[in-house]
Amino acid sequence: TCSALGAVSPFVKGLAKSKCIDGRARYPFHNNAVVMGEGLASVLLSFVVIVATSGGLAQAREVVLDWKVFSLVAPSGLIFGCADLLELMVIDRSNPVIYVVLSQLKLPVAAALGWCILGKRQTGWQWYRIAELSALCVVFQFIAMGEGGHTAEAMGVRTLGLMLAKNVLNVLGSLYSEKAFRDVEMTIWVNTVHFKSFAILANLIIVAITMAVQEAGDSALTLWNLFDGWDRYTFLLLGVVVFYGLVITLVMKQLSAVLKFIAFAVSLSLLQFLTLKLSPPHACQAPGEAAAQVEVDLAQSLVGLLICSSALGYSLSGATAAPRPPAEAAIELVPRAAPAAV
Repeated sequence: TCSALGAVSPFVKGLAKSKCIDGRARYPFHNNAVVMGEGLASVLLSFVVIVATSGGLAQAREVVLDWKVFSLVAPSGLIFGCADLLELMVIDRSNPVIYVVLSQLKLPVAAALGWCILGKRQTGWQWYRIAELSALCVVFQFIAMGEGGHTAEAMGVRTLGLMLAKNVLNVLGSLYSEKAFRDVEMTIWVNTVHFKSFAILANLIIVAITMAVQEAGDSALTLWNLFDGWDRYTFLLLGVVVFYGLVITLVMKQLSAVLKFIAFAVSLSLLQFLTLKLSPPHACQAPGEAAAQVEVDLAQSLVGLLICSSALGYSLSGATAAPRPPAEAAIELVPRAAPAAV
């Protein structure tokens, strides 16, 4: 399930790039509008489940409208809302495969911030794997940057910067949540209502700031054109993202670090297959023109395999065997036979 959804979700995000801008396929919509639409759909779906499982509307309202919890959720909810926006910006400027690979840069960010904020330490071998994984992700991006000249290089550097910012925000939000909700128990549905509400608020603030500082013109962002450009791929994107967010949150808690790596490796391979075999005609392709064949970059494929190997090495380096009980304790666990039986 994790592998399939981990491939389908970014693939659909790539399908939604149905507009041609400066010779590149780009999103036809405003990214803030999609983040807010996905958040609103998640909130409504989760609230319906809360009403059905808590005994009625009054009980659901009481469960959700806990202002103490709202105050705890606010910082991380706003952070995750900005991170969701950066995710769409990264895919809009690159492609789903690059996004999935660069998402592994979250590991070095999490290790560094976890050490600085929570004092979580890594072994020397883990730091080696982290450095190796980071270098491979950057090499993967540099290979992609070398295919399109100076424009692609500038776009690739910006993509790396956006992905780094997204990973930092995601890790900061996760670390804050881990610390703030240590003694607070919430269901996934209540959790979703709270976090997505603040994600919507974060993007509304960004839209308001954009509208305040932008120059007037035909392309200026307003409340009237905020949801312009939506097509069937946009609604498909919303449905997949909402389903992915809820299911992955439920399933990933049950997986060990090694199983999470296996899910990542399989999803990356499946995503590359979907991109090669099922991608529709390019948005900038002229009507009647033969579809361009997507070629496999052997260098990128090799680096992708090395990234999977490095991620597995890090996962295995953190897995330690359970300590064996002392011999005396093991002997005491054996029932002693009665003298008559002896």
